[in-house]
Amino acid sequence: MDNPHFNRAMKRAQSIKDELTNLEPDHLSSFLEGICEIEPPKYRHVNGKIQPELVMVKRKDNTFTYDLGNIYYNELDMIQHVELWIVNGAFRVRRSEELPRDEGNFLSIPIYRFIAQDMVSLYKVKHQRISEYMDYINDRRRMAYNLPIQKVRLSVNGKVSPIMFFHSSTWSNGSST
Repeated sequence: MDNPHFNRAMKRAQSIKDELTNLEPDHLSSFLEGICEIEPPKYRHVNGKIQPELVMVKRKDNTFTYDLGNIYYNELDMIQHVELWIVNGAFRVRRSEELPRDEGNFLSIPIYRFIAQDMVSLYKVKHQRISEYMDYINDRRRMAYNLPIQKVRLSVNGKVSPIMFFHSSTWSNGSST
């Protein structure tokens, strides 16, 4: 969204909000390592082993930090550079000296603290969604990894048929009883 009536700080705040509310699978995948083009991979039973090996998707290191850039603190009349980061599931704020004002660096334009505070809850939601998406992919991989060694079950119209199952077992061992 590019509103012509927004000043640069408002545009920066809107840009942060847009990024933190982007929860599309393709975007969430950019925070994960080990994603395949086709998920889950095609697992096959070859020579008594399942190929390829089961490898779980992990978060990239940059998933645990988010750079908010320069934040203006009204009460202190001060600008500080702020990063959000996660350690052992706890959300933290790291403040440092302000970035020098640079027209080419969008992060150096300060936004107000009260606006940045709202971004913290968006960051928590986004981080939660990244974790949920990672778990979803890993669960699908575990299930697909075990499929090649599962017994085939015959079904009629999507329901397991005991008659079909009985007949298939008699066909396999050659007896007709």
